[in-house]
Amino acid sequence: FYCESSTTAKFMIPLLCSVPQPFGIKTSESVLKEIEEFLFVYETYGIKFYQEEEIIRFEKIMQPMEVEFDGDLDICIAAGIMLALPLLNDVSIFKLRAPKRSEKTYNTILKILKTYSVDIKQPATMRYEISGKQKYRKRRN
Repeated sequence: FYCESSTTAKFMIPLLCSVPQPFGIKTSESVLKEIEEFLFVYETYGIKFYQEEEIIRFEKIMQPMEVEFDGDLDICIAAGIMLALPLLNDVSIFKLRAPKRSEKTYNTILKILKTYSVDIKQPATMRYEISGKQKYRKRRN
């Protein structure tokens, strides 16, 4: 897909990598450079990617696992990861090292996930346990 915003790309990449279909992002050089700063996140989850000219191609689905990142991880990537993990085949654990920034944003993400019936546990302040094989569906009041 074509993306003019690094914010959108960082948010969408984990979500798109939760399904076993290759895709590519074509964008400007400045957005590519910003995305490249976070390729370590995708490598951590076992996602295969390569760059050809103005396109970064992603080829392998995210793997459910336990990961830990610095608490200042870009919130757009973190939100994309938290939205993608419930769609994977098994339980994933997402941890952040202190200090965690954007506490209110993480709380909002949790509320959104729970609104759509996603089973996510937070046994510690910076640890999220997310069951796999879930579907998003609007919770009934």
